Amino acid sequence: MRTYDFSLVQAMLDDQTTENDNGLSLIVKSVPDEPKKNYPDPRFIQSILGRPKTDSPFDAATLTVEQMRRFMGSPNRNLNTVEIYTGFETIDVEGRTVGIWRYYPRKPFDKTDRPALVFFHGGGFVGGSPFAVENFCRLVAELAGAVVFNIDYALAPEHKFPQGLQDCYAAVCHVHDHAADYGIDPAKITVGGDSAGGNLSAACCLLDRASDRPFIKSQYLIYPAVLIGTARTPDFKWNLSDFALCDEYRAVLEPMVLGFAPKEDEAPGFEALYTDSLDDCQNPLASPLLASDFTVFPRTLIATAEYDGLRVQGELFGRYLQAAGNKAKVIRYKGVGHAFIDVVGLLPQAEALAHEIATELKHV
Repeated sequence: MRTYDFSLVQAMLDDQTTENDNGLSLIVKSVPDEPKKNYPDPRFIQSILGRPKTDSPFDAATLTVEQMRRFMGSPNRNLNTVEIYTGFETIDVEGRTVGIWRYYPRKPFDKTDRPALVFFHGGGFVGGSPFAVENFCRLVAELAGAVVFNIDYALAPEHKFPQGLQDCYAAVCHVHDHAADYGIDPAKITVGGDSAGGNLSAACCLLDRASDRPFIKSQYLIYPAVLIGTARTPDFKWNLSDFALCDEYRAVLEPMVLGFAPKEDEAPGFEALYTDSLDDCQNPLASPLLASDFTVFPRTLIATAEYDGLRVQGELFGRYLQAAGNKAKVIRYKGVGHAFIDVVGLLPQAEALAHEIATELKHV
């Protein structure tokens, strides 16, 4: 059960406030029950203050991989109201075992033309798991009447770029090639993911468009990390002053924003765990914002969070898509930060986004 009233979700779905942000057509979703300007969602603040205290900052340069992995993921809620079938299988990709979880509404039986979403979890390419986003994926499956696949791809540093991406793209191809077995329409296959998973989704679209049989119809990028390491585009600009932080909660919010700020030096970060060299960061398959042609991407939904340092690159990706004539819808959820879908059922923004994605899926 959700911990808030559904009216908050409905208010965000109804809120179509649109702004022009430096050439980007941006839909801004305010916190429905927070009247004070530039204040966070009180539920978001409560979730932060309720986390276990630690003496170790979240820093890829100082923490071990196992420590980083323990930081990731949060308790969340199952919001399904109908029976959801859950299946599991594995495929082999160059000697690696890739797990594929599958969710869809059990009824109606024998449906053969469902849309499909192949979802990739976040975690900085080194952590996270399908279980962190399982309830979110199950909810999207119910709302869209879709089959949602949740991929357990290989993680760095044990498996560096491009191995995790190869796993993800192989899973997408597997779903397409076995569409009839899964009761899905092969012309309605989409990809999506959060954070690092958003990166992998966009990279899969690039691989798909470079193939001799492109079939991905849309992508759903949730606070995506589309620039790795010190990779930049000429007009990428990041300033802390662009994030409106209220004085009352600045001490809580500013470290969260800075935690996902772009790298300005050569000190090792996530990219050192994910890639073999800084040159890899310049590869559009590792940093999709560096793609040379944005017309090749399919229809896109991008969701960003107000207090997320990745917000700038995610929205710039949306601006590039719109400038290229791509159908790209960009939504900024105010009052929350990175990884908000991890707490579906505790934050109304996560449930509202599930509805947005489901609506897009229904019209693939």
